[in-house]
Amino acid sequence: MAQASEIDEYGFKRCQEEMRFIEENKDFFTKLTKQLMAWEALNNRTNPFFKSTMLKNFIRKGVPLNLRKQVWLKMSGSQRLIQLHPNLYEDLFRNQFQKEIVDSIKIDIPRTFPDNIYFDKYKVSLYNVLSAFASHNPIVSYCQGLNYIAGMILIVCAGDEEATFWLLKHLVEIVSPEYHTKTMKGLKRDIEVVTELIKIRLPVVNEKMNELGLPWIVIMTKWFICLFAEVLPIETSLRVWDALFSEGYKIIFRTSLAIVLILKDDIMKVEDINELAELFRNISKDVRFINSHEFMKFVFSLKLKRREIQVLRRNYSSIN
Repeated sequence: MAQASEIDEYGFKRCQEEMRFIEENKDFFTKLTKQLMAWEALNNRTNPFFKSTMLKNFIRKGVPLNLRKQVWLKMSGSQRLIQLHPNLYEDLFRNQFQKEIVDSIKIDIPRTFPDNIYFDKYKVSLYNVLSAFASHNPIVSYCQGLNYIAGMILIVCAGDEEATFWLLKHLVEIVSPEYHTKTMKGLKRDIEVVTELIKIRLPVVNEKMNELGLPWIVIMTKWFICLFAEVLPIETSLRVWDALFSEGYKIIFRTSLAIVLILKDDIMKVEDINELAELFRNISKDVRFINSHEFMKFVFSLKLKRREIQVLRRNYSSIN
């Protein structure tokens, strides 16, 4: 087998840890090849993306890059919305965008995936999508973090602005409502929910975090704002998004818990807050997260019912 490229299929430079993992785990590519063949067989069927248990299981094992746009649009309902509102995205450009918002977006464009070798050609499209979304949803408008979400979708959609707009709209308004508003009420509430789940399942780890003086909200705000983009390795974060588009918000909680559970022994060994912060910063270079197959298998093994989340959400519904 040829040596793995230092640049992945999305245009991102692979870290040394990922290169080493690929070299030492040739069966990883065997799994990817089998996965691609299975998806191609599914795609040849009549109405291949009809919601079913089989399709859910396929998605949980990862969607190939060449089918991600199609699967995301279908599973999120965005394809249907595009058909119902074929001119909505284009019509948004008839509006006058607010200068303050436009200026904020322009500042963040160069900061979005600067090391990605393909992303220069998407910068104008990223500006267009973010400006259109800010005009369409003035309650959210523009919030730092949306640039990473929209940027990643643009890469997957090969620059298709309309598809990116609708998929961004789904993630922000349906999957993570009130995460990106000025108050971030939904984000604060859901981090409290995850914190409560950690207290229940990993009380010793929670006590250690309190002892070190680093609140979970400081660690997790970026996870939730970016929906794990710029946190997990690229392919792993996209595997999480496959599930987000298919199964919804519960995946945010499962993924957060999985990260903490995987790091629990490391957290207990940490001696100071700087070492702890470094541990969380290096998630994207940790082989336990680089191995997207095993990570997602662990995510889906966690028992967590929607009802449990809903009860805890109600308990923290008064957060402002």
